[in-house]
Amino acid sequence: FHPRLARLLCRHDTFHATDVFAFAQTARRVARWQGKPFVTSLHTDLPQFTEIYTAEIVQRRLGTGPIARAILEGVRLGARSAAAMQRKVDAMMHHSDRVMVSNAKDWRRASRVVGGSHVSYLRRGIDFERFHPGRRDRARLAARFGIPEDCTVLLFVGRIDATKKAMFAAEAARALIGRGHRLRFLAIGDGAERQAIACLLGTNAIAPGPVSQEELGWIYPSADIFVFPSESETAGNVVLEAKASGLPVVVANHPGPAQFVRRSGEDGIIVPAPDIATWRKALERLVADE
Repeated sequence: FHPRLARLLCRHDTFHATDVFAFAQTARRVARWQGKPFVTSLHTDLPQFTEIYTAEIVQRRLGTGPIARAILEGVRLGARSAAAMQRKVDAMMHHSDRVMVSNAKDWRRASRVVGGSHVSYLRRGIDFERFHPGRRDRARLAARFGIPEDCTVLLFVGRIDATKKAMFAAEAARALIGRGHRLRFLAIGDGAERQAIACLLGTNAIAPGPVSQEELGWIYPSADIFVFPSESETAGNVVLEAKASGLPVVVANHPGPAQFVRRSGEDGIIVPAPDIATWRKALERLVADE
C-alpha cells in the first residue's frame, strides 16, 4: 500500500491497473473505499515471468550446482512462486469491475474468475505508415550496423533476456550458421543476455541496444525474417509490427504471439515444438527460399 499515492488517487473517477504490485493494490483499495470503478488489463504473463526470474535469482546467488538444483527442481521454488503470483492476479481480477485481456487463454481464465460479461478484448493497433514494407532500405542497414547487403538478416525485437527466450533465438541462428548459411542475427533491445549473445555469435550478432520507434520503422522491413520464440507474451505487438512491415514471422506455439498467425505456413510460421532442431528447420526453409 502506498499512502501518498492513495491521497492523490482520491480525486479520480475510474482506476485502471496493469499489474498486481503496490500501485495497483493501492488503486484497488481506493476504488473499493470510494465505490468507484476499477479495471484490470493483462499485459504480461506474470506467473511465467515470476518462474523465469525466480530461477535467475537463485542461479545468480547460488550458481547452477546441486543446491540450486535442489531448490528449483526438488522444492520447485519457481513453480511455487508462479502459482503464488497467479493467485495474486486472480485476486486482482476478482476485485475488478472489468478485465481486459489479449488472448483466448486469458479470456477463459478471466471469465471463470469474474464472469464472461465482465471481460473484454484489448485489441492492438499498428501505425501502417511507420511500419510498412516500402520503408525497406538495405543500404541504410549496412551503413547503420555494418551488415552486408547479401546476408540474410534474422531480426529479434524485445527484452533480451530469458523471459523472451532471446538466447534461444540466437542459438537457432548459430545452428543455421553451423550449416553454412550466411546470416546476421540483429537483436534490438536491452537485457541480461545481450552480452552473452554477442559472445555466442561473435561478428554474426549485432546488438545495438534499444532504438527509437522511428528507427524501428525502417529496421523491420530492412531485415528478412522476424524470429520470436517468446512464450511469456499475452500478445506481442512486435509480431504485428513485423507483419505490417512485410516480414515473415516465425513464432512460438503460444497463445500470445501465435494468435497473430491465422494459418501457419501462409501468413507466418508457428513452430510446433520448443527445441532448437525444430526451430532450425522452420527457419532454414525461409533462409533457403530467396
